[in-house]
Amino acid sequence: MFLEFAAEFVPALRGLLHDLLTASPVGRLLFMSDYQFGPSAERRNELIGEKQFWEVHRDFKLRFNCLYMIGKSSGDTAD
Repeated sequence: MFLEFAAEFVPALRGLLHDLLTASPVGRLLFMSDYQFGPSAERRNELIGEKQFWEVHRDFKLRFNCLYMIGKSSGDTAD
């Protein structure tokens, strides 16, 4: 099972995450994919860049019941 955002919402979500990351005083965001009926095993992932987060989404590898730490890294853009 993986988390997938509907294509029509991805541009707005990318912009929102980018704006929140830019505004973060520590340059990081916590993204939790907690789902009531998702897998029981919790997973925590290491710090990933904004661009990498969207690559993981594109590749259908965002998992339910995971905590993703997203950080600003060089080369990351909202595009």
